[in-house]
Amino acid sequence: MLGDQTPNPTSLVSVYQRLNRIGSAPDFKAFDLASTIEPAFAERPEIPLSGLILETRVHKNLDFIIALVQKRLGIPSLLVHGTDNRDFILKSRIIQRLIHEKKLVTRELPVGKITRSQYNSIFLSKALWQATIPSEKVLVFQTDATLCRLSPYRVKDFAEYDYVGSYRRNPRSIQATVHGGNGGLSLRSKAGMVAAIEIGAPKLWPGGEDDYFGAHLEVLGLSVAGTAAQKRFCSQHLFAKPSFGVHNPGGISRLKFVLLLLYCPSALRCHRGSLFGVRMSTAW
Repeated sequence: MLGDQTPNPTSLVSVYQRLNRIGSAPDFKAFDLASTIEPAFAERPEIPLSGLILETRVHKNLDFIIALVQKRLGIPSLLVHGTDNRDFILKSRIIQRLIHEKKLVTRELPVGKITRSQYNSIFLSKALWQATIPSEKVLVFQTDATLCRLSPYRVKDFAEYDYVGSYRRNPRSIQATVHGGNGGLSLRSKAGMVAAIEIGAPKLWPGGEDDYFGAHLEVLGLSVAGTAAQKRFCSQHLFAKPSFGVHNPGGISRLKFVLLLLYCPSALRCHRGSLFGVRMSTAW
């Protein structure tokens, strides 16, 4: 998408200027929130995979998805939250148990709730990736995501990719074709995230963090998932066949969603819209 540009910020900024700027583009104006996050489990030796979730809302699915990731994958995770949901986290038996068992570590941002623009800016900060649990790969997940118990796929089936997320249609809202997929449930190379941030200019990027990484990892010649791999990894706007996980399936038709539930019942918890008159999880 960024063409045969020399991978450095100066050469890429001119490309950014030709793209469409969206309302949730990164917002670094106030201060860099990610710089306030202390490293998690820094004393641990590097492991193959860890988890990461950034959620500042009081959300009914928060402890559910954290526990599910731990149950399905057995990996330690980092939860970055805000002051508004601190009490919710302190009162959650599931979250507190996982903290006690050293399967989860929490870090609090000095704000109540964040905007989508701030979410993107945090993910585009090297400080976040340097603060994550020492691991080669990071599974990023949100409260409207789930892992499918009956899926024929395992996380190791996607180990070849530096970035793979749920399938998204192209062109993206920045009016460019970007591979990789949506970041709401995504498997990422930590080294790839840092390298992509270093070669570009995140503060000037006009789109979401996931599109940034998809585009810049390709410039670096790293492995970014194409359409087929995205569909195998995670169902979102489209359900074609069983996938490893599901993220925000609200765009899937009712009939297809019922078929999806047959192999992934927990997807019902992450539906953002109204299904059969039942209001599901809340969107941003």
